[in-house]
Amino acid sequence: MGLGTVAKMKERGVKVITSDVSKKRLKAAGEVGADVLIDSINQDVVSVVMKETKGRGADVVIVIDTRPVALMQSIAAVRRAGTIWLAGYYYSPFKVRPMWDRAKAT
Repeated sequence: MGLGTVAKMKERGVKVITSDVSKKRLKAAGEVGADVLIDSINQDVVSVVMKETKGRGADVVIVIDTRPVALMQSIAAVRRAGTIWLAGYYYSPFKVRPMWDRAKAT
């Protein structure tokens, strides 16, 4: 699903920043057009997104990963009044603090 999303966004002319824990999937994302590849095991996803967006944050974050950490990273990486699309299903509940400090996550 992630590679299809990358390819469709590139087809529409969008700058695509993608992250993954798999080097194989990152390579494939680059091959279908991702502009920025983030190895989320060895790189800080939020820091890279903020650097690439000049501190503004992403306009839209599409979360396909079903790990709670991915949702938390998306909240920290999206711009104010930006959009987060959850495309995955969370199999177990987890809590998000409503007053969570985005600045501390970066």
